[in-house]
Amino acid sequence: MTPEADAALPPPQPPRRRHNRVLLAIAVFKFVKSALLIAIALGALRLLHHDFSPGTLKWVEHVASDPEHHLLHQLLHRALEVDDRYLRAISAGSFFYAALLAIEGTGLWLERRWGEYFTIIITGWFIPMELFEVGRHPGVLRIAITAINMAAVAYLVVRVRREAGAAK
Repeated sequence: MTPEADAALPPPQPPRRRHNRVLLAIAVFKFVKSALLIAIALGALRLLHHDFSPGTLKWVEHVASDPEHHLLHQLLHRALEVDDRYLRAISAGSFFYAALLAIEGTGLWLERRWGEYFTIIITGWFIPMELFEVGRHPGVLRIAITAINMAAVAYLVVRVRREAGAAK
């Protein structure tokens, strides 16, 4: 070929790098949890300045067949304790945790090393609290989420160590 023909050809493309599907799956899990927490935070904000007692009493009248029911009394007591300060705290905490999850998800989605470290630190930090809650109130969903978080942290620790060893 002539030099003019070589100049007309596009430069060779580097081979496409395959994305790590496990990192992407963890990122999606973090994004879903973040979206759910944002929904909770917005729901708490919508409930600000609402009086729960009339609605709760109507609900009790319609649903309750036994006014001596212990679970119903607990639910009623908790609903009547909800105030604006509590709703603001729920909303702020949910927004904060949603932001952390979104940062984790973004770092993992972009396959950045900082995202892996950030996820190890943040998710690892909450695992003891999650285990405590599983022990206090076991449930399928709670156990599944805790197991997924533990598996994600374990995977990321192994991955970071392996790549740090390969870099030496």
